[in-house]
Amino acid sequence: MAAWDPSSNGYDGQNAPNCHMNIPGGTGTNSVWAPIDGVTNVKVTNSHLYDNDACGLQVFGASNVLIDGNALYSNGSGNGSNPTNPTGMNGEGAWWADTDGVTASHNNAYGNRVGYSGNDGSGLDADTRTSNNLIEYNYLHDNANYGFSLIDGYGVSETTVVRYNVFANNGAQYSTAPDIMVSRPYPTGSVDGLQIYNNTLYNTHGSLGIRLQSPFSGTRPNEIRNNLIFRRAGGTPVSTTTADATSDNNLFYASSGSLGYVYNGTSYSTLNAYRCATGQDQHSLTSNPSLSIPSPLPGASMPTSPSFSVGTSSPAIGAGTILANNGGIDFYGAALPTGTPTIGAVLRH
Repeated sequence: MAAWDPSSNGYDGQNAPNCHMNIPGGTGTNSVWAPIDGVTNVKVTNSHLYDNDACGLQVFGASNVLIDGNALYSNGSGNGSNPTNPTGMNGEGAWWADTDGVTASHNNAYGNRVGYSGNDGSGLDADTRTSNNLIEYNYLHDNANYGFSLIDGYGVSETTVVRYNVFANNGAQYSTAPDIMVSRPYPTGSVDGLQIYNNTLYNTHGSLGIRLQSPFSGTRPNEIRNNLIFRRAGGTPVSTTTADATSDNNLFYASSGSLGYVYNGTSYSTLNAYRCATGQDQHSLTSNPSLSIPSPLPGASMPTSPSFSVGTSSPAIGAGTILANNGGIDFYGAALPTGTPTIGAVLRH
């Protein structure tokens, strides 16, 4: 792939199956943004992108990008130097910034490492100044840090949808890391429009499920709905530093230990105290979802049914809320019911 050339109109129709990739449509700075159409109409599909010192896939200054059906694993140099790259580099399965219209779907992103500085190490990372991100039907697991991260800075990250993904045992290096992180580690930036729904988040240790620690702006809705968050050793299923997000119709469960909640920077030790103080999660549940957890968890392969589905008598069945433009199918491609949906990524009819 060639770098962005301001005298051209971009490189249309680029396809790159079965290879390792960097797509440098343009590189911005804090004050000068890269053009989002430096590269347009990109498909990266059915590729094994692994064992890179930095990221399996990097996309900068691009629009209309499909990242589908890839295995994105063991990227990142790890803490400190290593023989391949003495200076070390931070790793992600796939990382993009200055983009519009990235869809990441059906990817297996796992075992990605942090860099020498201890940063990153996520399965998928939508970084600064992205819009219209769609994250769906991915298996994001065993990453050093987050399963998916939305990082905003020096601009507004607009309209991100995270749905029908299975997260498992992320935080392999940082045990308190959330499966889904929304953050602003820069002096400026905000999020406008965030939909996180019908995901299944499983972890064997106590950790955060969803963490929102970015400022929000604009008028687009920011919602956390219909997610199943299962922890083996307690933890915090939802944590926010502002009061900009609406959370409801989720199922939070810990098979041992206790669950706590953080909203607008205030901690609550019980669901009832959290509800009374914030008005959030009025219809959410804390009952055992009877989740089918494979042993061992799938590693290099995608899960197969009935893994991560709920039992026939699960309280998650019919406990979700109907959402418009919901994609029409669940994690395994089954058609969604017309009535109230099951909570989680796998919908039982």
